Amino acid sequence: MPNTTIDAIAIVSTILESSCGVAGEALALAPHTPLIDLGMDSLAVLELQAKVSEHHDVELPDDAGELSLSQIADLVSAGGRR
Repeated sequence: MPNTTIDAIAIVSTILESSCGVAGEALALAPHTPLIDLGMDSLAVLELQAKVSEHHDVELPDDAGELSLSQIADLVSAGGRR
């Protein structure tokens, strides 16, 4: 589990860039924009959910694509509690 939201942002950003095809520049410029508005499709959302669950033991909600990078980082740093 990451120690801070900043750590979680770095972790989630890495997953989004390497596994989900979201550009790092978009994440840096729009950390509060829903991921689907940054170009993520439903398969990329499933990949994000799987990676976060596998590596950080956090289950993201079914509507994870409607969440922003900062909201997902908050969930990861809180251990999945909404």
